Amino acid sequence: MPETKIQPHLFIIFGATGDLIKRKLVPSLFRLAAKGLLKQKFLVLGVARTEDMDDRAFRAHISKAILDSGLIQESATEWCDTCVFYHSLGQGSADDYRHLTSRITCMEREHHMPENRVFYLALPPAAFASTIRGLGESGLNASQGWTRLVVEKPFGHDMVSAKELNRLVHSYF
Repeated sequence: MPETKIQPHLFIIFGATGDLIKRKLVPSLFRLAAKGLLKQKFLVLGVARTEDMDDRAFRAHISKAILDSGLIQESATEWCDTCVFYHSLGQGSADDYRHLTSRITCMEREHHMPENRVFYLALPPAAFASTIRGLGESGLNASQGWTRLVVEKPFGHDMVSAKELNRLVHSYF
């Protein structure tokens, strides 16, 4: 069976400076890239509230995470330099989401990418609702391409909260 290449897309990680991102997600994405499964346009945009970080600092942060996982540093640095970016969401206000929308649009235009987007929420469960609302109210929940939402952690803390979160997701995505 031939390997399938993933369609070009922007992979947007909310909570991008967290521990699980460094230990699990980024090494996994790098392994996929190293195997050639992400050869077509595939960019990672890390989003977090850390305001004193830029693309360069985030790339160094991610490159170190790849090195710490035991993977080859040289190719990790090259991958980070070409595929990894950072955006501070500040406090997550409507204006902060407008700035994020602008950044995403500029990246897609600059890199000649279709508007295919994955929003990966590596956040504490208490932050899911406000983030989903922010994505929906800013219009990031819809694009000319496809849009996906991935929730990393437990989906609610009981049946009632899980159903409420599910209702919120379905109202925007």
